[in-house]
Order: sequence, then structure tokens, then C-alpha cells
Amino acid sequence: EGGGLLIGAQAWYWSYSHKENNLQGFPGNKITSPSGVYFTEHYGEKGTFSMSKIMPWSPIIEEFTFDKDYRSLICGVDFLDFSGDAVPSDLLLHGALSFPVGISDKNQCLLGAAYYGKGRVVVVTHEGYLFKPE
Repeated sequence: EGGGLLIGAQAWYWSYSHKENNLQGFPGNKITSPSGVYFTEHYGEKGTFSMSKIMPWSPIIEEFTFDKDYRSLICGVDFLDFSGDAVPSDLLLHGALSFPVGISDKNQCLLGAAYYGKGRVVVVTHEGYLFKPE
């Protein structure tokens, strides 16, 4: 019934050559912003981060529970490997139907998800991480 979108991008590099407002101007944000997820111009933390069995806390989520969705997305995933040459961006989650999936040790959101229409959007903060063999 519903579809889905998996997107990877980083806005920090784009922001060096484009001085306009990153949240409004970055092409990836034009796709993800209706779901309440934005790529920021801030660097994300690199490293290997353990996945919690409990969804990371988000100050935005109050009335909806995404625990079941979170568990389905992380099923079989013990850690997120954000090491290597790629430098992630930090995500800004502001939509009522958006939630964090992968959080760094410094509480930066590096992997997020949201409901949009009848589907889900999953966002990773650098397209290079979509192709890692892990």
C-alpha cells in the first residue's frame, strides 16, 4: 500500500560553495523536508556506534510512539559503522512523524526515519554509507 524512500546525502560539503540557507537550499532537503527531516551543514561524528534496543530519546516526539518501527528498522543490526573516508552531516528532525534511528556518542542524529503519506522515509547522512559492505 505505502512505498518508501531511502536517501543518503551530506550537506556540509554543499554548504561550502552555496552560501544560501542550507535548510531551504540544499537539494536533498527539498526531498526530505516534507517528512520533517533536514540535512544540516554541521559535520557528523565519525566512528562505530552501538545500536540501542530502545529507541533514542527525541525532544520532539511526545504524542506518537515509534518503538515498533524502530525495532523493525534495527532488526539484526548491532552497530552502525560511520568510519572511513566519508564525513556525515548531522540531521535535524523536526516533524511529528520523524524519529532518530542512529545516534552518535555525542547525540548527533546520523540516521533518521519518518512517516510520509502511507510510506516511510529513511535518511542516512552520507550517501557513501549506503554502499559499505557491513
